[in-house]
Amino acid sequence: MFIKTFFSFICSCFVVFSQTWREAQDSVSYYFSQNDFPKAFAWAEKEFSAAQREFSQTHPNYLLSLRHIFVINSNLQVKKDITPYLKIVEKLVDIEPEGNLYTKYVFYSELSILLNVIGNSQLIERTNF
Repeated sequence: MFIKTFFSFICSCFVVFSQTWREAQDSVSYYFSQNDFPKAFAWAEKEFSAAQREFSQTHPNYLLSLRHIFVINSNLQVKKDITPYLKIVEKLVDIEPEGNLYTKYVFYSELSILLNVIGNSQLIERTNF
């Protein structure tokens, strides 16, 4: 009986992490669509924290969570310090993803989109639109 209860508890923990990332991601989308960028940014940070726990660095949802932080920050009136996230991205550039060709393609495609978003947001900040 103890083993069955323990196993059920462990399984439920994994479901909670999955729901946490999904719920955070849904909240990011909701607040972003409402143009409530401060709340969207707070949820994007929660989403990324959940992604760090749940996914590998080469998983598309990990990169999507990072992208949300940069996109939302570029929409904030008062920008947040995103230096820690830039350092994470710098490390991602040096990663060689494992897996088949499709897995590598997805990683490099998502990384390319992320780098493009970072470049565009920094360009906007310099031109003071």
